[in-house]
Amino acid sequence: MNPQLRVSDAERRATVQALERHARDGRLTLAEFDERSEQAWAARTGADLARLTADLPALHDNDDRSRGLTRPAWRRVVTIVLAAAAGVGLIGGLAQAASAMPTGGMMCH
Repeated sequence: MNPQLRVSDAERRATVQALERHARDGRLTLAEFDERSEQAWAARTGADLARLTADLPALHDNDDRSRGLTRPAWRRVVTIVLAAAAGVGLIGGLAQAASAMPTGGMMCH
């Protein structure tokens, strides 16, 4: 890729897929992946894309890049995990509240 030439959507997509692989492998945090993928989609030249992966090891041709999550899919996974964690916390809180309630029937004053 010539660093001075403008890049295509296919080149941007390939860079985002590489970033996804690095995020899955633990080399990038979710915040770093999000920031770099946004920069990849805004890149104009090969140099813009090259900067995004310069500090990461090269991926080999036998790496499975087709299993990567797109940015919206990645966010859905995070949302689902957070919602599940919140649901578990809510259920745990309700169970704790229910166990603290008196069991001897209704109380009238």
